[in-house]
Amino acid sequence: MSLSLIFSKIVECRRQIYIYGHFNIIGLNIRTFGTTKIVMMTTNLIRMIVLALALLICCLMLVDSNNYKYFPSTERQALHDLYVSTNGDEWMYQDGNQGHWNFTDPDVNPCSASDPWQGLNCAVVSSDSSTYYFISEILLSNYNLRGTIPESIGNFSEVCCLNLSFNKLNGSLPTTIGELISLEKINLFNNTLTGTLPYSMMNLIRLKLLELGYNQLSGSIPAWIGNLTSLESLYFHYNYLNGTVPKSLLNLTSLINLGFEFNHLTGSLPAEIGELNLLTEFSFYGNHL
Repeated sequence: MSLSLIFSKIVECRRQIYIYGHFNIIGLNIRTFGTTKIVMMTTNLIRMIVLALALLICCLMLVDSNNYKYFPSTERQALHDLYVSTNGDEWMYQDGNQGHWNFTDPDVNPCSASDPWQGLNCAVVSSDSSTYYFISEILLSNYNLRGTIPESIGNFSEVCCLNLSFNKLNGSLPTTIGELISLEKINLFNNTLTGTLPYSMMNLIRLKLLELGYNQLSGSIPAWIGNLTSLESLYFHYNYLNGTVPKSLLNLTSLINLGFEFNHLTGSLPAEIGELNLLTEFSFYGNHL
């Protein structure tokens, strides 16, 4: 329910209470006590108190019976942008005919318990009178997304997992992806993304999985990759990366899986790579090392 509608109901509630109270408040009748000013003032004061209490009770009942539900307009706009920029009308939904994305209602809540949208998980914060929703996961693997990732992807302040793998995304990664500071997993495997990694991604310090294999990314492995010290799995296989392997890669002491096979890397691997004690699987096969 919108705030304007709640306000209009409160006003109507007050009007009805006033009409009732004006003619008959707790059985008091001025004529019973005479017409002295003191009695009139006392009666009017009682009327005002009862009216105020009744209005307060009415408002509390109204808010309680219509729990206010909030979904950020910035995230709703970002969902719309993603839908439009990836040809949403041609998506191949994975879970039947329910939960298809629909923006006919400008105030739609994609996290609604009665009709949640496919490919989304939500974080919910509740109080006695309000419920707040935020997108926590975007899981659109193999949905036939065709197009580019919009700049507004950075609007999802609470998203921790972004999985757009096995689609037909092209273009470069938007710089705003670095604003998703809650991200723990990025999976963009098997698309046709091009360009270099945006510098802003160095801010994703919670990232544990970065899967960018089977794309058309170019440029060198950025030195700032060493800032992502929470990384456990890092995959860039089957791209067009060139240059040498930076020593900053040795900062990733939590790495378990590392894959850079079939790129155009040159030079030699840092000898200290063997000191990454948790590393159990890594491959640089198919390069010029």
